[in-house]
Amino acid sequence: MKIKDLRKAIHKNAVQKGFWDEERSDGGALALIHSELSEALEADREGDAGKACEEIADAIIRTFDYQTGMEEESIFDDKTIPELQNMVASDEMHVMLPEDVHPTFPEWIHIMHLNLAEVFLNNEPLDIFLLGVCDMCNAIEMDLEREIFQKMAINAERARLHGKRY
Repeated sequence: MKIKDLRKAIHKNAVQKGFWDEERSDGGALALIHSELSEALEADREGDAGKACEEIADAIIRTFDYQTGMEEESIFDDKTIPELQNMVASDEMHVMLPEDVHPTFPEWIHIMHLNLAEVFLNNEPLDIFLLGVCDMCNAIEMDLEREIFQKMAINAERARLHGKRY
């Protein structure tokens, strides 16, 4: 599935679940992405690699939802997630780290938090964060597309606002 179609499907579900009933701020939306990254770190600390991958997928789901809701274009819309991961792996779009640097999982999460802060503070496109997550997923051998589809299926069955205030 092309990223543009994936983004639309994710955003449609988020609208149906009430996440767009009220106006959203950039900082608030990015804080929710940060929270998913922190949940991934906690899952890793507990030794639950599957849950950690699910939370990384959640971070991308929130990213795609926000990009679509705010009508932010993506230069990757005509790509699939595997195509993007392959581009990053082939160094065509490798932007994160020098080749001789091999972060641990907690370090990757820290890098992604910094990446999001850069998006917010410098008004950068969320595509920068997406590239970083693809780089991380390649490093930890995570099938990001599969994880996203699995989490989308879970989210489709969840309660309004996933049982939370926002």
